[in-house]
Amino acid sequence: LPARIRGPRHRTRARVGGSGCGEARRAATGSMPKGSRPLNPADQARKAARKKELKRNKKERDAKRAVAERLRNPAMIEEELREAQREAEENKLDRSYRTRVTELKDLLKVAQRQQKKREEREQLLARDPLDPEYEDDQPRRGGAGPAGRAS
Repeated sequence: LPARIRGPRHRTRARVGGSGCGEARRAATGSMPKGSRPLNPADQARKAARKKELKRNKKERDAKRAVAERLRNPAMIEEELREAQREAEENKLDRSYRTRVTELKDLLKVAQRQQKKREEREQLLARDPLDPEYEDDQPRRGGAGPAGRAS
């Protein structure tokens, strides 16, 4: 584009061996990679906040994984429940032990329910599609219920 359309800021300078400002600075101080350049204080704050956020997200992910792993293993929860009940018997005056026992009982119920659902799902997947009873349980196309029954 012609210079009058581009405006005064976009005029090109003739590059003759090191006429740029940055090149003179690099020559005086030596090579400066981008990482060693001092950061703007606002950028430093953003970077620190991002780092803190990533750390917090990692902690939350790990906690969720631990809970999911516990829910997949009701036997582990039963073991914890027995131990918590024993501690609650030893420390009858401390209410925190009793609340821990009730929390573990609730968690055990949820884990057993999920395990039952997983087992039912595995049974359905293990069924033989060529079995005549298999088709009776499968929903029909078009929103109708299983064969022979009104939905």
